[in-house]
Amino acid sequence: MEHLSSTSLPIGVVHHIEIDSVRRKLEDGDFVIMVTDGILDALPVGEQDILLETIIQGSAIVNPKEMAHHILEQVLAWTGREPADDMTVIVVGMWEICDRNTLQARMDSV
Repeated sequence: MEHLSSTSLPIGVVHHIEIDSVRRKLEDGDFVIMVTDGILDALPVGEQDILLETIIQGSAIVNPKEMAHHILEQVLAWTGREPADDMTVIVVGMWEICDRNTLQARMDSV
């Protein structure tokens, strides 16, 4: 798991911004998880990264939509109160493109 942060302002806050750019090679089964500051601000200062890692790595969820819901639910449960800011989680899953026979073989092995 790797945590990337940005110093850029959110898109739409100002007309022209410089966007931080990072390249990574993603593999089959990887997730890209993006959260708004409301998610981080809901967790104790200095513990946000470790708590998010614990929430994510403590789950065997392989469906991006379910992972996004899981993260949001866990953060809301941790705070025990109504959100003070918007809380958005976006999860994108990466899968290798394969032919029908390979896909069927993978499904049969599960």
